[in-house]
Amino acid sequence: MPAITLTHPTAGPGGTPLAVSLPGTLLWVDQYTWSQITSVKRYASEGALVVDSWVKQAGRPITLQGTQDRAWCERGLLTTLHAWAADASLIPTDPNTADPADLLSLSMGGTAYPVIFDTEQNALDAEPLTDLLGGPSRYTVHNDAGQLVTDVEVDYFNPQPTDPMAITLRFVEL
Repeated sequence: MPAITLTHPTAGPGGTPLAVSLPGTLLWVDQYTWSQITSVKRYASEGALVVDSWVKQAGRPITLQGTQDRAWCERGLLTTLHAWAADASLIPTDPNTADPADLLSLSMGGTAYPVIFDTEQNALDAEPLTDLLGGPSRYTVHNDAGQLVTDVEVDYFNPQPTDPMAITLRFVEL
């Protein structure tokens, strides 16, 4: 399972970077939906087609999605991510001149991406694992070989930092 980490530039002790591990089974669902080239077509007054094209300098969406049966996040980590998403100091005034050292760094697949949370698109979604509940507050999951992978008692009416949640995280690469 590939490692995915998100590093905050100043959340560690004494303002040092702090990295958190994200579930390695999160899927980058919009990896191939963004194009760096964009264009606008219009017609000149004599009817000729005019195409203006340019290369986008930033703005690639990175949506990491979990589901009820994979890529869970504990509520404690979710609380941290929620606080980071609300941290206005992580949003540069001018993204084109931002120092990558002042941004979140999302590392996956051997590449580090300077990112901000996509607050325009609801930066973070989370839901309890209700689809997997085998009873009012218990769920069990088996792997393809039928072996028990997890058997957890969860009381969502008494939240604990270890309660698992299905998450979706939305970022914008700068």
